[in-house]
Amino acid sequence: MHKAMFILSILVLVGGLLWAQGYELRVLTENYPPLTYMEEGAIKGYGADVVTAIQKLLGTEFPIELHMWEKAYELALNEPNILLFTMEKTAEREKLFQFVGPLGANTAWFYVPAGSKIEIKDLDAARKLNAIATTTNWFTEQELIKLGFENLKSMADPIETIHMVLKGKVDASVYTDLTLPQLAKEAGVAPNELKPALELMRSEYFLAFSAKTDPEIVKAWSEAFNKLQESGELKSIKANWDIP
Repeated sequence: MHKAMFILSILVLVGGLLWAQGYELRVLTENYPPLTYMEEGAIKGYGADVVTAIQKLLGTEFPIELHMWEKAYELALNEPNILLFTMEKTAEREKLFQFVGPLGANTAWFYVPAGSKIEIKDLDAARKLNAIATTTNWFTEQELIKLGFENLKSMADPIETIHMVLKGKVDASVYTDLTLPQLAKEAGVAPNELKPALELMRSEYFLAFSAKTDPEIVKAWSEAFNKLQESGELKSIKANWDIP
């Protein structure tokens, strides 16, 4: 390591230790595998590993709390010193949160049962479906509301939306290509029991800090994230989780 880089690393670490003594941060996430999920009492996943690596650089040990997205999102909207991950950045959310990243990208699709004859050729066809199951305050639900959809059945738990689709209680639901496979397994079904019918949107996901969080805290996390990128550690974490 070059001398300048070594000095920079020490400064980042020392700065982090000072921050650890000077602020409190609630770190929130949801069950959103493979980015975050609970296994044997521990929160794991690609996003969780990134947060842990950043905290190691900063010298902090704020515990990660797992909540339903609806609750975590409301806390991040209204409380100071909240970090919520991972969150897709949209035009609406960019005004409400402070973002660090991106950690990666994914594509959201409308999904229907594999044996279904339902065809969704475009958004107009999707609007004419009897019902679409969505997860409360997920970026996909927010996007559909913005697009004028009135046939949504909002659920707090994404696992329940999978059951609703496969039991015929709704015609379709919306998931990202990155997270559907493991969500399906948690629902007790094979991922191939659902098939993509229409692409909704492509997006990037980030660490999101509440608007009331001190910008200096966000700056410290952003600098640490940049260091993960520059050192190649972020790439290694992605490889560990097979994240594209």
